Amino acid sequence: MTQTSPTEATDGTSPMFPPGRYGRRRERPGRPRWMLPVLLVVGVVILGAIVTKLYFQYGNDEFSATVIKQSNITDSSITVTFDVVKRGDAPGTCTLQAFTYHNAQVGEAQVDVAKGENVRVTYTLPTTAKAYMAEIPACQPRQ
Repeated sequence: MTQTSPTEATDGTSPMFPPGRYGRRRERPGRPRWMLPVLLVVGVVILGAIVTKLYFQYGNDEFSATVIKQSNITDSSITVTFDVVKRGDAPGTCTLQAFTYHNAQVGEAQVDVAKGENVRVTYTLPTTAKAYMAEIPACQPRQ
């Protein structure tokens, strides 16, 4: 005579449990099924808002500024030469910032850019300490 385990089915397909012996099967505990899609949608909306804000703050495609040269670096100023390429002939304004070696901002100015599509500007920016580098985070049409 062969003996079978009470948890094995006699036909070998799947385990067979005596009805009522182990109670009813429960669903997996945890968060509701709708929570993951809702969190994903909320995350995408927040990310879209951040991208839109940053585009309008820094993504102006009418102006493109490139720092060409930094010279005459002293404890109180830095001279920056930069090129501005514009779509159109309108004058503009660029924000020029100076930073120390440890990335502390030591100077900032709004620099006027003359009319023309390709303009080279040289500007001496006053600083509160010795600058290590300068950058132009944004340019926009003159108001």
